[in-house]
Amino acid sequence: MVAIRPNNAAPIALALKVTGCILLAIAAIDYLVLLFPLALDEPQWRFQLSSQIVDRGVLPLLGIAILGMSIWVEQISQISSKGLLKPVIMIAAAILSLLFFIMGPMHFMDAGNASAAATSQINNRTDQAEVQLEARLQQERAQINAVISDPSQLADLDQQLASDDLPEDAKERLTVIKDNLVRFREDPSLLEQQQESTRSQALQAIRGTGLEERNRVALEFRKSRLRVPVSSLMLAGAFMFIFWTGFTQAR
Repeated sequence: MVAIRPNNAAPIALALKVTGCILLAIAAIDYLVLLFPLALDEPQWRFQLSSQIVDRGVLPLLGIAILGMSIWVEQISQISSKGLLKPVIMIAAAILSLLFFIMGPMHFMDAGNASAAATSQINNRTDQAEVQLEARLQQERAQINAVISDPSQLADLDQQLASDDLPEDAKERLTVIKDNLVRFREDPSLLEQQQESTRSQALQAIRGTGLEERNRVALEFRKSRLRVPVSSLMLAGAFMFIFWTGFTQAR
């Protein structure tokens, strides 16, 4: 550990000032970048903004703490300074304390709205998938009915199956298709039963996926709703402590 002596205190204090200022500048630029593009009326944007601001809150706290150390080094070494740094630190700490006091409750409220919006999007995708499924089944039913009502198309299948150039795997698939078409023509209720089975399995898969997504989203928002406000209030308390310490010393 380097001992602080009058002959090396000045460069140490200067290095701490430069480091603290750089950290604060990086934090300020980072926060400004997060603001754009502005979408203040969107809960999802405000939710992401407050989460990212709080997650980056350690950086300005570290910068202010290092600037405070530079003042302490100057004081114990009795180095004269202009005395402008301490008011700047106090003002920055007060502003950041207010910012993080606001971020906590704002994130808590926006998390609920963002969760509802995300759940609504999942429900809309699920409903759309169900509509697409029904449209596909109706299209398949129409195609099958068109084939079994036209003997020429079944005759075309027989010709393809009789071809020696047809690969074995393709012949097996066509044989299954023809057998099913013949069965559906003889008993139309079999087509309805098959489509109902397909519909039931597909709906189960679609709704199961939607339920998993809703549960995952709800869990993520619950975690964020707890973590971010607590972290925000802790950061606000730390900045307020720095401000109050400087204020009492100034008095």
